[in-house]
Parts: sequence; structure tokens; C-alpha cells
Amino acid sequence: MKEKIYEEYGYRVDYLIYKKEYISFETHGEKYMLFKTDYSNEKLEQLNMIVNYLDNYAIFFHQIVISRNGFIFKYGNEKYVLIKPRIVSERLIAINEILKLSNININLNINNYLDEKIDFLEKYLANYENVELENLNYFIGLSENAISLFNIIGTENRNFVAHKRIYYNEKAIDFYNPLDIVLDYRSRDLAEYSKSAFMYGNNQIIINLKYLNSNDWISYFARIMFPSFYFDNVDKCIKEGILMDKKRISYLANSFETTIRELYRVIANNISIPYIDWLININNF
Repeated sequence: MKEKIYEEYGYRVDYLIYKKEYISFETHGEKYMLFKTDYSNEKLEQLNMIVNYLDNYAIFFHQIVISRNGFIFKYGNEKYVLIKPRIVSERLIAINEILKLSNININLNINNYLDEKIDFLEKYLANYENVELENLNYFIGLSENAISLFNIIGTENRNFVAHKRIYYNEKAIDFYNPLDIVLDYRSRDLAEYSKSAFMYGNNQIIINLKYLNSNDWISYFARIMFPSFYFDNVDKCIKEGILMDKKRISYLANSFETTIRELYRVIANNISIPYIDWLININNF
């Protein structure tokens, strides 16, 4: 690999550090991260355009380094892309960083993570009967409700810069990784951050965001309602052939329902949101 890095980038490397997500190395006092990727050169060129555009707003995502053959190079059977981090801090991100990024919109066509999860749901639905899953129908019902809300507000205004996934304990070095960029609704990162906070036992969902319009609020609520944490577990169970932790899933289902009921009431008191009977009447579900 060291010889390949020199061949592609002209960087002489003394040693490589193999981490779970990437290969790290330093040269001339600069740190680099080498990621495996399924992206095409065209997709990476789009991401690079976004990185350059964000520079104008003093939002500095890591740089994508161009090799002698473009943005990717092949080594064995894998494709790689080299990233030069601008922020190497292990600090956790601040909510203001999410808010600042969520205001940037760009007119490009890049797939978003919820679409992937909906595809996942449809792909595996026929096989669920062969897998022991806890609270399956409940979470499918949540997903269908969330998708219905997204269908109501349509696909316009989905050009705001966001992440495939963002976490409550997100570190700056991960937050500014351009390989995680997607374009979606303005509220995407805020909702995913709030949902991740719930998973860490913080039920104080972000609700005091006055700059959101009605569609932003609905998409925010719909994304929180979509139980991506559950389908992450489903994916893991299917891939690894393991059983779910039934007690934990049941606990999360109960806590999650309480949280989205409270959030729904707050939003319904401020904007016109489609009526969802079971969120209003606790005895109906």
C-alpha cells in the first residue's frame, strides 16, 4: 500500500495505521486518511464541489485529494479515496455547527439516507417472517407514518447540506468528513442528532428552532419518527444471524413512543400538521 500511495500521490510514507474506518498516515507533518469507497469519480467530484462551496461560508470540510487517475484509485479489489483532514480534533461538535450547516443549500442531485432505508424496508419485508424480530409491526407502522408525512410535503427543498448519519456524540473529525455529505431537507441533521440523543438517554428533543417553516417542522418530525435505530438492528441481525435484544427493543419502543407523542403535541400547537390519531389518543394504539 505504501508504494501505491507514492505512485498515486507522490507521498512517501514510513508507516500506516489501520483503523476500523480508514487507514491513517502522516507525511511532511500532515495527516491523511485513506477510505475504502463505492463512490464513482463523478460522485466524488460532486462532493468536492460542495466542499469548495462550503469554504465560502467558513465551513471547512476535509479536502478530497486528487490522485494521478482522478479522485479514486484501485488497490487489489478495493477502491480508495484519500482525505486530508482540516480538523483533527477529538472534541464533540456543538449544536451551532449543525445549525450553521443546515442553512446551506446547493442545487445538486445526491441520494439521501432515508431513501436507502426505505429501499431496505421494501427489500427485506418479504423475509421478515423468517427472522425473529421484536416489535416488528410497531416499527413498520412508525415507518409508514413517517413516509406518509414525507409524501405530503413532497421532494422540493431537499438541497440542504447534511450527513448520511449524525450522532449525539459526533466528533469534529467525523462531522467534517465529505464522504458523509448528502443533500436533503434542512431539518435532516437536526432530527438525526435529536434521535441519537434519545438513544443516549437524552429525551430533550430540540424543539426551539424558530427559523424552521411548517414543512421543515413536518420533515423534522417525520425523520425522528422513522425508527432508523431499529432497522440498523434489523440489518445487523440479518447480516450476522443473531437475535435482537428483546428487552432493550421493547424498552426503546415504549420510550420512543412517549417522546414522539410529546414532540407531536408541541409541533401541533405551533403549526398545522397532519392529524395522526394514535399520537393524540393513547388508547387507540
